[in-house]
Amino acid sequence: MAAVGRCLDIPPGIRRAGQRRVPVVASGNLKTDSRDFRRESAILPGAQPLSDARRQVRLLLAVLCFWVSATAALAERRVALVIGNSAYHSAPQLKNPVGDARAVESALGRLGFEVLLGTDLDIDAMRSLLRAFGLAAEGADLAVFFYAGHGLQVAGHNYLIPVDAVLERESDLDFAAIDLQLVLKQLELASGNSVILLDA
Repeated sequence: MAAVGRCLDIPPGIRRAGQRRVPVVASGNLKTDSRDFRRESAILPGAQPLSDARRQVRLLLAVLCFWVSATAALAERRVALVIGNSAYHSAPQLKNPVGDARAVESALGRLGFEVLLGTDLDIDAMRSLLRAFGLAAEGADLAVFFYAGHGLQVAGHNYLIPVDAVLERESDLDFAAIDLQLVLKQLELASGNSVILLDA
């Protein structure tokens, strides 16, 4: 069973990103550091049963809706980046992330967010969309990042895995994955609050 509030190496609740507080909510079977990287990367988290995954997405959306309603009076400009990666080339494919991302996009759109959506993104597309999100988030009152797909923690660093990633050794992560710190840097461009939701 997934633990909500557990995000790779980020403790439950609030984490400092620069001088700002960023609430983090995560669910999923996140893999952690291992002496045997090949063994760890060979067992990236697999798909969860549909009912559990849907329950988790509903819980994540409920938390997000609570957060948005609590800050709605203050947030005039809201932006979100929503990514769902399912069709992995070199890792187990996942059933739910693309559908979950589309559901989150729809829900955020109804809440007045300007939403950037990406599904089944390779490394270049993820970097490009993150850059566009950084530009959109600049000066925003509320910025939200939602990711559903494979995630990995190695040597204290947290990574989001694009669909084209081929991970044969630890150093491949620097070139084939997105470090979560890059996402945090983009969220810091918002002048208001930021939220990260991970289903990895």
